[in-house]
Amino acid sequence: MSGQQNMSIVYTRDFSNWATGRLPENTSALWLKVVRKGPAPDIFHSVDGTNFIESGVGYLGTNETVMVGPMCAAPEGKGFEVRFDAWTLHPS
Repeated sequence: MSGQQNMSIVYTRDFSNWATGRLPENTSALWLKVVRKGPAPDIFHSVDGTNFIESGVGYLGTNETVMVGPMCAAPEGKGFEVRFDAWTLHPS
Protein backbone atom coordinates (compact mmCIF):
# COMPACT_ATOMS: atom_id res chain seq x y z
CA MET A 1 0.00 0.00 0.00
CA SER A 2 1.41 3.38 -0.98
CA GLY A 3 2.44 5.49 1.98
CA GLN A 4 2.56 2.57 4.41
CA GLN A 5 5.62 2.56 6.67
CA ASN A 6 7.58 -0.66 6.83
CA MET A 7 10.48 -1.92 8.86
CA SER A 8 13.03 -4.17 7.22
CA ILE A 9 16.23 -5.92 8.16
CA VAL A 10 18.97 -7.04 5.82
CA TYR A 11 22.02 -9.08 6.73
CA THR A 12 24.63 -10.20 4.25
CA ARG A 13 27.04 -13.11 4.32
CA ASP A 14 27.94 -14.14 0.77
CA PHE A 15 24.35 -13.20 -0.14
CA SER A 16 21.73 -10.91 1.40
CA ASN A 17 18.70 -12.00 3.38
CA TRP A 18 15.88 -9.46 3.64
CA ALA A 19 12.88 -9.53 5.99
CA THR A 20 10.13 -6.90 6.09
CA GLY A 21 7.19 -6.01 8.31
CA ARG A 22 4.52 -3.28 8.35
CA LEU A 23 4.54 -0.70 11.11
CA PRO A 24 1.41 0.68 12.78
CA GLU A 25 -0.03 3.83 11.18
CA ASN A 26 1.46 7.12 12.36
CA THR A 27 4.65 5.53 13.71
CA SER A 28 6.95 8.47 14.44
CA ALA A 29 9.90 6.60 15.96
CA LEU A 30 11.42 3.13 15.76
CA TRP A 31 13.84 1.44 18.14
CA LEU A 32 16.03 -1.44 16.98
CA LYS A 33 18.02 -3.90 19.05
CA VAL A 34 20.38 -6.54 17.69
CA VAL A 35 21.78 -9.24 19.96
CA ARG A 36 24.49 -11.49 18.59
CA LYS A 37 24.18 -15.05 19.84
CA GLY A 38 27.24 -16.82 18.47
CA PRO A 39 26.95 -16.80 14.66
CA ALA A 40 23.34 -15.49 14.70
CA PRO A 41 22.05 -11.90 14.93
CA ASP A 42 18.69 -11.82 16.75
CA ILE A 43 16.94 -8.61 15.67
CA PHE A 44 14.12 -6.84 17.55
CA HIS A 45 12.09 -3.67 16.93
CA SER A 46 9.85 -1.47 19.06
CA VAL A 47 7.55 1.48 18.35
CA ASP A 48 7.56 2.68 21.98
CA GLY A 49 11.15 1.96 23.10
CA THR A 50 9.96 -0.50 25.74
CA ASN A 51 8.13 -3.44 24.17
CA PHE A 52 10.41 -5.19 21.66
CA ILE A 53 9.18 -7.70 19.08
CA GLU A 54 11.50 -10.21 17.44
CA SER A 55 11.84 -9.25 13.77
CA GLY A 56 14.24 -11.89 12.51
CA VAL A 57 17.17 -14.18 13.14
CA GLY A 58 20.03 -14.67 10.72
CA TYR A 59 23.34 -16.40 10.29
CA LEU A 60 26.57 -14.44 9.92
CA GLY A 61 29.13 -17.20 10.28
CA THR A 62 31.76 -17.76 12.91
CA ASN A 63 33.91 -14.65 12.33
CA GLU A 64 34.73 -12.94 15.60
CA THR A 65 34.05 -9.48 14.15
CA VAL A 66 31.38 -8.23 11.74
CA MET A 67 30.41 -4.83 10.32
CA VAL A 68 27.06 -3.41 11.49
CA GLY A 69 25.16 -0.15 11.19
CA PRO A 70 21.76 1.48 10.65
CA MET A 71 20.46 2.53 7.24
CA CYS A 72 17.20 3.92 5.88
CA ALA A 73 15.93 3.98 2.30
CA ALA A 74 12.90 4.92 0.23
CA PRO A 75 12.75 2.54 -2.73
CA GLU A 76 10.22 4.81 -4.48
CA GLY A 77 9.16 8.42 -4.28
CA LYS A 78 10.94 11.48 -2.93
CA GLY A 79 12.33 9.86 0.19
CA PHE A 80 12.03 11.06 3.77
CA GLU A 81 13.99 12.68 6.57
CA VAL A 82 15.78 10.36 9.01
CA ARG A 83 17.63 11.01 12.25
CA PHE A 84 19.56 8.36 14.17
CA ASP A 85 19.65 9.04 17.93
CA ALA A 86 21.57 7.17 20.61
CA TRP A 87 23.30 4.70 18.26
CA THR A 88 25.43 2.52 20.53
CA LEU A 89 27.36 -0.71 20.16
CA HIS A 90 28.16 -2.87 23.17
CA PRO A 91 30.52 -5.86 23.19
CA SER A 92 28.91 -9.06 24.36
